[in-house]
Amino acid sequence: MAKVNVIQQRKDGSDESRLQAREAHWLDNRWWFIEVIVQRYDARGNPMGPPRFEPRREMSDLTELPKDFVNETKDPRFLSSLEILSFLRTHRNLSRETIARMRVDLHSPPRDAVGVPDRHADRHPVRRSDRP
Repeated sequence: MAKVNVIQQRKDGSDESRLQAREAHWLDNRWWFIEVIVQRYDARGNPMGPPRFEPRREMSDLTELPKDFVNETKDPRFLSSLEILSFLRTHRNLSRETIARMRVDLHSPPRDAVGVPDRHADRHPVRRSDRP
């Protein structure tokens, strides 16, 4: 994968750290990030020192498998209900705010390509993933 961003959140939903990697590889049943920039944040969201660069980093704490990232590359507006449920099941450490937002998306009516509610959704039911 290329241009990978990982945000680690605290229980209260604030960002603990952000990692940006030029690329990520799945090797020997673990993720390896290449050319990584790490920024840590305090509880108020302020950066804790300058970003740190690492040429490569083993991401042994990531439990996601390559197949789990399929839903992460799609625009969230176009995830099907099944994909949203799958995402919630495979991402157990999400903040309460993120979980609440995704549950709202799970029960929201279908939307068109620009995010406007589809006024014909009740006449022609279409899964959100089938939208262009």
